[in-house]
Amino acid sequence: DPGTGAARASADLPGNLDDVVAGGGSVWVLDRTVGTVSVVDPQTLKVDATVRVGDQEQNLVFGAGAVWLADGPATTVSRIDPAGGWVVTPMAVGR
Repeated sequence: DPGTGAARASADLPGNLDDVVAGGGSVWVLDRTVGTVSVVDPQTLKVDATVRVGDQEQNLVFGAGAVWLADGPATTVSRIDPAGGWVVTPMAVGR
């Protein structure tokens, strides 16, 4: 609840919860340990899909209609297409 900060619901997800972002009608959960992003339906609280990503991904953000992953050591940013659930080729961003 945004007003009270109290949880209104919870989901039992496998693995670690390293970063979370909401967007595109889903909740996206990064698990660095196994290198995946779980796509959670906010209505059912069930995992709809799992997207394989690298194990170096640092952060998730949602913007411009996609989920973006920052890979710190490789200095890249990758885009996940919410409609298809696939990772677009990483883009180098430099240091």
